[in-house]
Amino acid sequence: MHKRHLTGATGVIEGKNLMRLFRHLTVGYTDSMSFDSLPRRFACVATNIVDNTEYDFHSGVLAEAMRTSMSIPGVFTPVRKGNCVLVDGGLRNNYPADLARAMGAAYVIGATVQGPPKTADDLANGSSVLGQIVDVNCKNKYDDNLKLTDIV
Repeated sequence: MHKRHLTGATGVIEGKNLMRLFRHLTVGYTDSMSFDSLPRRFACVATNIVDNTEYDFHSGVLAEAMRTSMSIPGVFTPVRKGNCVLVDGGLRNNYPADLARAMGAAYVIGATVQGPPKTADDLANGSSVLGQIVDVNCKNKYDDNLKLTDIV
């Protein structure tokens, strides 16, 4: 499937410089490939906002998968892949211990960056409301995946 940035899609940052950086960091891995063939097995997660499903990348162009998986809504322009519109995977699976286990990880070591829950008083402006919406969505599989973690 052809992958492209959306024309006219909302995002403060289009992500071209980020793509250049990822292409630079992944020199030698520029063709479409299985990520199982990398020196360390790799997968990353995106969220399809068309139907609110998780989209796991196990293959493709490495730099594009990385860029897609961190397309924070409202900040980075989403990426279109076929009939999918993909954004940051954290909206569906922000702590993908289940993905690591499914790939055969014997041990899962994880770190969380979730802040403390917000109160109604904390939600006083548009930025805090948007942040809360993202934070709430990021909890979709969090508790279950935390239980799959050997060391947090």
